[in-house]
Amino acid sequence: MPLKYQLPCTYIKHRGFFNYAELLQKVRQWFIDDDFEVLNVPIYKQKFPAPTGVEHELTIHGEKTVTEYVKYHIDVMIRAMNMRDIEIIHEGKKMKMQEAQLQIEIIPVIEFDWQKRFQGPAPWKNFLKALDEFYRKHIIKYKIDDYWEDMVLLKASQLARVIKETLGEEVI
Repeated sequence: MPLKYQLPCTYIKHRGFFNYAELLQKVRQWFIDDDFEVLNVPIYKQKFPAPTGVEHELTIHGEKTVTEYVKYHIDVMIRAMNMRDIEIIHEGKKMKMQEAQLQIEIIPVIEFDWQKRFQGPAPWKNFLKALDEFYRKHIIKYKIDDYWEDMVLLKASQLARVIKETLGEEVI
């Protein structure tokens, strides 16, 4: 079974006005521009009306093959609570936007041996598992720690920056 290693998550909270369709489009476009594959149809839940608005939950999963042994996964979980459509006038133009409380979670994961090359039939299974562990912990340990972890965290922070800019928050 491939080994997945989850790195620290990035949380973004926003309360106020935003364009939900633009936010989803920018996240998807970021994945496409950065050569990530958005593999499955996003997981989408909608809970209907409370007096304050509707609740949306959306998960977008992207994968990027780095090497024949390493693959990046980034999950974006968006939860909008008390969301309602509004119209505002911005610079003399009417704009249709949404108002809600947003919680966005960006979860970076590194997957090792995603092609399952270190798995085999019963007599070789334990040997290949030990060989995979030795390869990860001794041969490519520094490449994992010093390069791949940093790169997937950098990708997650770039995505967070795009989301914050789309929401209209100040990005530092």
